[in-house]
Amino acid sequence: MGVRVLSKNNAKIQLAEWLKAFPSLKNAKLKILNSMKSSTTSNNIQYHNPQHEPKYESSWLPFFRSSQTSPSKIIIPQTSLPHHQLPTQIDKTYQDHLDNQNPKGHLPVRLGSFNNLQDVLNNNKSWADTRQLREMRFFDNLKNEPKLYWIGCSDSRVSPEIITQLGFGQIFVHRNIANQFKTDDNNSMSELEFAVHYIKVEHIIVCGHTKCKGIESACKNLRNNLNTWLSDIRKIKESCPELFPDQEAISQMDNHEKNKIHKALVEQNVINQVQKISSSELVKEAWREEKRKLAIHGWVLNMENGHLEDLGITVGK
Repeated sequence: MGVRVLSKNNAKIQLAEWLKAFPSLKNAKLKILNSMKSSTTSNNIQYHNPQHEPKYESSWLPFFRSSQTSPSKIIIPQTSLPHHQLPTQIDKTYQDHLDNQNPKGHLPVRLGSFNNLQDVLNNNKSWADTRQLREMRFFDNLKNEPKLYWIGCSDSRVSPEIITQLGFGQIFVHRNIANQFKTDDNNSMSELEFAVHYIKVEHIIVCGHTKCKGIESACKNLRNNLNTWLSDIRKIKESCPELFPDQEAISQMDNHEKNKIHKALVEQNVINQVQKISSSELVKEAWREEKRKLAIHGWVLNMENGHLEDLGITVGK
């Protein structure tokens, strides 16, 4: 597994450096480190060294490497600095403002794999009852004032809060198969109305992703509901027939060519959703407000490297 045991002091230093990458966890930083003095031992703090682990397809989710580890252990991702270069002090600024700021993030203490429903309930209780969250009054201070409305795919690998590293209350989320927006779907329209006219978000992000099974399945023999839901993807063939090669052409392609065509179709699907949203009367009504900020963006998550790619098709102000 490439796991080594850290001493208490090194573990604290390692965690301090790691948390610097998460601005939303500033308020929790000292709480976690201080609690480690009394609640951890050198036998239950571990750290992953990716150089000695097998490659994972979803390499952009390093926490998932710990999914098979005992839930009683705290997994600390490796930082880019060797131990002798890690800071020896904690910035006092965090402590000075600890009581004056609202927590904006969640604490990624542990992630595990699904075994049964009781495990899910137990995991939730263990997370919700952690001393750090209680001392922060985390649930008392949570606010639902997001500036982002995310329309993404239901794929279990593309959770927006994880891939953007934003915490609770930061994103208003709508997810469905192949990140579709349909004007004849009451769910899509009511969420758009709520996001634009009640929450008053400033950014709408349509985010597709490569290796999307919904996109891959659109032209296959599907059952009625799914066939109807993915019908807009098949309509792309009218304007972009090159993205729908026949089986003979596909059989002569290598994986690189197939992936290139798939990604182009994913991108065109996102473009279509952005166009439909920007044409909606709900959005046009918001744009008529003089001081209203509202922009619609098209992004794609590249599953090869975990990077979000802006397609450069932003509409709005």
